[in-house]
Amino acid sequence: MGQCPGVGDGVELAGCVCAQVAGATAVRRCADGVRIALENIGAVARRPWRGASGTVCGAGVLMLATAALADPPGPPPDPVALPDPETWLCRYEVEMVYPPPCPGGFTRMIYPLAMNEHGHVCGWLSTCGGDDTLPFIWRPETGFTWIPRPQGATHFWPNTINIHDEVAGTALSGVNGGPFIYFPQVHNTILFTPIPGHLSEIFAMNDDRLMVGRHKPLAGGGQYHGLIVDFMTWTVTSIGPSSQGQSSLYWISQNGLLVGRAGATATPGERPLHHFGGQTVEVSLPKWAGRAYGSSSPDGRRIVGSAALPSPDSLTFYPVIWNDSDAIVLPKHPGANGCVIRFEGPNGELLGSCTMPDPQVGNLKHMAAILTPDGPLVVADLVSSGDPFRWLERPMGVRSDGTLMGHAIGPAPTFRSAMYFARPVLRQVGDVTGDCRVNHDDLMRLINDWSHSHVPSDIDGDGVVGLMDLLLLLSAWTD
Repeated sequence: MGQCPGVGDGVELAGCVCAQVAGATAVRRCADGVRIALENIGAVARRPWRGASGTVCGAGVLMLATAALADPPGPPPDPVALPDPETWLCRYEVEMVYPPPCPGGFTRMIYPLAMNEHGHVCGWLSTCGGDDTLPFIWRPETGFTWIPRPQGATHFWPNTINIHDEVAGTALSGVNGGPFIYFPQVHNTILFTPIPGHLSEIFAMNDDRLMVGRHKPLAGGGQYHGLIVDFMTWTVTSIGPSSQGQSSLYWISQNGLLVGRAGATATPGERPLHHFGGQTVEVSLPKWAGRAYGSSSPDGRRIVGSAALPSPDSLTFYPVIWNDSDAIVLPKHPGANGCVIRFEGPNGELLGSCTMPDPQVGNLKHMAAILTPDGPLVVADLVSSGDPFRWLERPMGVRSDGTLMGHAIGPAPTFRSAMYFARPVLRQVGDVTGDCRVNHDDLMRLINDWSHSHVPSDIDGDGVVGLMDLLLLLSAWTD
């Protein structure tokens, strides 16, 4: 039967399955049974990129599986319909989730990395005094669940979580590394080898178990190429090289658009790229920019990100939206070195971070920010002055209701950390003046607008200001 390439002793006893591809020695065991079990979890084929993609010669997909999978968590909640972002947001309410304490007073750090539509988070904790990683799934219903370590791995980082609470990322064993996927239904972590002899990393996975990342040879150097792994069909596709040499893939949008980067981080000419329908396109830089970073809007309609000045070590980033080939530059926070768009929210709000100076420790911190055409609104400014966390850092995930998830850092000397959830507080019914309160100012505006049509005081939307609008305003009175 032979052993799967690139895996340690004893792995076959756990149920090794490899895809048979041209030029590779591969083992195939229980592949049909595992594939049927996966397909029964409700994965829907949304893979438009496959049409013109080629399978890498000599690539083998390795999967370890020990049992058929149970049903996944239920469907995500229905998206919340919000009005235009310029009118709906009053403030954010921030909730902190703390890591389990360490004995003896050690500070434990928490690093959330991704959030799914259920509000479940994957990430890792530091161990109590050690240099290892403790990967987790956090659910508001049950708290922390530890992800079991893949066989032979010394460190592993969970980078993405889908709607089934399946987690994918990269495991490290000495100088070797490779992707893994964790199935919560059987509490099992599976290593796999997309391309034998290559260091492969996974950064994103959708609900159909389509994964993207990058790969390069383990020996002899070489540049990173973008990597696509369809876990359901054992198909592996390499993307690259780009005009900038290296290429990587980091994002998957709902329509199957894959977004990544052409070039190495911070190199002149680095720019976003996207892959769709078998075609890879590099996004043009603004004329004044030296490099740019990009991610996808949820529906894949456009690329969002940032662009930096030409100096290779420049920290001056401006938020940018790419609509087709047009780059729209937004203003950055006046006190920030730079601002970056990382996500687009459910109603077009641009969610990212601004790099702000911290006079207490003399360095820079990434503060979560909401970016609008009028400039960014820094979320950390909206946290109570009594909150023990100085910085709410860059958001790592967003739900369809606009809730942000990210990493919080406390003040010196402990620099304690937590995971934060920032939930938007919406403009109330009856707030006709738009000041996020319902009081006598709104009442006077409504009285002045009495019997008028198509004005903000028409709360019930029947076309004229009348008694029902007055009753709705009084029922929402706040002060």
